[in-house]
Amino acid sequence: MSLYGTGRREGITTTVSLVAIVMVVHVAARAMTAGTAAVELPDALWPAVLPALASITFYRFLRSLHHSRYAAFVASAAYALSPWLTAIDVLPREQLAAALAPLALEATCRSVRPQQRRRWLPWAGPCLALPFVAGLTVIGSLAATLASLRLLLGAREAKRDDLPSGPYLLAVFAGLMAAASLVLVDVAGNWLQASYAPTATELLTAHRAVTPDLDAAAWIRLPGPVLLLFAALGLLRHQRRAHTTGWLLLGFCGAAPTLWTSHWNGLTALHDALPQFAAATPAAALWLTLVAVAVLGAAGIDDFLELPMRRRVALPALLGLTVLGVPLLLLAPQPLREWPVAAALLSLILLLSVWRRLGMTSLKNVLACLAVLAVATPAVQVLTQRSAALEAMPYVIVVETTPEGANRTQTCHLSLLNFCCSPNDTYTHRDPSYYYYYYCYYSFL
Repeated sequence: MSLYGTGRREGITTTVSLVAIVMVVHVAARAMTAGTAAVELPDALWPAVLPALASITFYRFLRSLHHSRYAAFVASAAYALSPWLTAIDVLPREQLAAALAPLALEATCRSVRPQQRRRWLPWAGPCLALPFVAGLTVIGSLAATLASLRLLLGAREAKRDDLPSGPYLLAVFAGLMAAASLVLVDVAGNWLQASYAPTATELLTAHRAVTPDLDAAAWIRLPGPVLLLFAALGLLRHQRRAHTTGWLLLGFCGAAPTLWTSHWNGLTALHDALPQFAAATPAAALWLTLVAVAVLGAAGIDDFLELPMRRRVALPALLGLTVLGVPLLLLAPQPLREWPVAAALLSLILLLSVWRRLGMTSLKNVLACLAVLAVATPAVQVLTQRSAALEAMPYVIVVETTPEGANRTQTCHLSLLNFCCSPNDTYTHRDPSYYYYYYCYYSFL
């Protein structure tokens, strides 16, 4: 009943449930690859910390947009367990920024409301800078841009209503200055070193043994079947709980670098100035698409559950589109790996089609369980495939010359060397940072 209540206790129970779901999914994936007896709980739970934090912060962000607790729960679970967020753990800075960025968006949304302005406006600046605890990241920059634009719009609205606009401008200035300070200090730089800069194709096809070009099945996995289905349902029903045009535009902006990859490498100025930032931009910018579809999906859930009889032609139309579109998933290079998405799409649309027979309360209960299963299965696929790939990957021997002139031999996993080495070879280098930032970077261009 915590999904239907309105009190603070129910909200706390919902967030605890989100964390528990994320933790269980990661432990189950580790048990499927290593075996139940070989699973060490701390090692299995550690990779789930940031996704669990992301589920809490994104839930708060959706609640700040006045979405129901039920819709926020489903969309936050889909956000935290999305294959993109699961696979981007190879860029820990970006994953941490994705977990903290919703707090910046929440603070700005609440700061521009008259009834919450006095309480939240002093926190807008610190929350805007919070994603930069991870350093200079693509996601942190996108979140800061969105938050700054929203605060500037709030200043314009305050000036129109004859209210002081200075506090909004001060919040933007303080937030950007704090963000610049965090980037310069780089407090988490020693703990958040990336193994390599993946491409968007590698992230969206992390569940496969091979990494072909992007196809429809890979793009569907970015938001997941639950968010995509309800976002499409909201568009067909002309929902008014979210600004459809604005969020669609943001979603396209997030996918644009990936769609424009053939021209992206031509931006030599950005590559020369910020090589790691530029290499991670196409893959990390997909966060904006994920957030946009998640917000539209939450709006679609609320719109349908509140008025299921409105625009009744939308549901049969979506059913037809789903039945026609699911066979396209079989055109993927490994069609058997796409069965969870296909089964989830068909099960969800069929469940919505029989809501009258179930009743609204039973529909919500079954839908919540089915949605959690639908978002958990693709995440488990990514985690198990990643573990199997790492186990099968060879090691290389690296000989490092210390400042004292001694040679130190170190065995490194090939994934940490960004695939720029050949198996069973020996390499000599004097500066590990030079080896990492240059050899590893240019091997992916």
